[in-house]
Amino acid sequence: MKKILPVLFLLLLFSGCAYYNAFYNAKKYYNEGMELKKKGNKAYMDKFRKSAEKCEKVIAWYPNSRWMDDAIYLLGLNFYEQDQFDRAERKFRELLEYYPDSPFAPWSYLYLGKIYIKRGKVSDAMFYLSMAKKSGNEKVIEEVTKEELKVYLEDGEHEKVINLGNEYIKKYPAKKEEIMKLIADAYLSKGDTTRAILYYKKTMDENTPDSLKIKLGEIYMEKNMPDSTISLLKGMSGPDAKILLAKAYVKTGYPDSAIASIEEIARIRRDKYSLVSNILLSEIYQAKGDTAAMMKALKKAKGLSVEDPLKEFALRKYNYYIDLERSKTDTTFNDSTLAEDLYLYAEALYLYAEKPDEALRVFLKLERKFPEFYLRKKSMFARAYLYLNYLHDTISAIRVLDTLTSTQDTSVYVKKAGELLDEIQKDKNTNKETE
Repeated sequence: MKKILPVLFLLLLFSGCAYYNAFYNAKKYYNEGMELKKKGNKAYMDKFRKSAEKCEKVIAWYPNSRWMDDAIYLLGLNFYEQDQFDRAERKFRELLEYYPDSPFAPWSYLYLGKIYIKRGKVSDAMFYLSMAKKSGNEKVIEEVTKEELKVYLEDGEHEKVINLGNEYIKKYPAKKEEIMKLIADAYLSKGDTTRAILYYKKTMDENTPDSLKIKLGEIYMEKNMPDSTISLLKGMSGPDAKILLAKAYVKTGYPDSAIASIEEIARIRRDKYSLVSNILLSEIYQAKGDTAAMMKALKKAKGLSVEDPLKEFALRKYNYYIDLERSKTDTTFNDSTLAEDLYLYAEALYLYAEKPDEALRVFLKLERKFPEFYLRKKSMFARAYLYLNYLHDTISAIRVLDTLTSTQDTSVYVKKAGELLDEIQKDKNTNKETE
């Protein structure tokens, strides 16, 4: 009996050591993953996967451990950081069911709230956040206040985010930067880009994540401040930053700098970044008058194995310019084919490339160059639609619709033009009555 006791003691000791070693490594990988994520380094996903594997081994090997809730909670965190929200939810619910008195229970409620915010389910999110708040844990409550602001932002309550956010900054100074970002997001959603920029800039330092810099760079571009975008993003190596930087260089009149920023992405990658870069390159070369380089970039874009509407745009633009070159030398080439190509290209400009201004220009070119084209009336109706819904130019829309309806034929687009004119007139009358 005396010999058995030391053996049992040693088994328990080594079992405990093995548990702590496995769990220590799981926490180590998780912490390393969080550090990499803050820096925008995509290697963080591998760290979270390794941490999750360690957690699963701990749970499988030591099911009766008194620290089982630690491992379940950490596994939930790893799934959450990998955007595996269904698996994360199962783990947090498992912890709450089997370990309701665990110190991680309030945090599990918090993360369930965060998951439902991601899903856009506001009422469910608020329920779990309120459960987390009831714990009385100050650290949890700090996090809950920040998440509540996210819910209000998701729900479109921008003023509430701004007012409460400024109160919370005083109450929870440790969360100042995160709360200011939410206030900036609220101003941005309201359309107040000036105040959004002010708050975003207040949160920036040497540790600012690339994603925030890119967001601010996009705002600068919307406000026609490409020089500010260049100053902010210059030197950044990520594809999002390089593409935005290229767009800024184009706007400031430095096409060669734009090409240098994205040519490697366009050449080496085989993903959406390559698609966007090649389309941007095609536009730069087109502006420079280099048709061969433009077509080479479009050919690469349309040939990528990427599911994205921009690929259809690249294909339609490529087909039009191929047929345009053929029409110059082939006397038997049918003009209606070129007209169809041009119509499809114009349509793609606003459907896939989100360039209504350019689409209007190409539709107008089509109508002038091919006055007898069978889709001319459809082109005119598309122009009226773009004037009305994208440029909010009612006068130009009415002018085109009047021209269409004056043709006195029975085509579907003449009928649609009449209906749209009636709608515009009704809106005008309604507005007069309310004034």
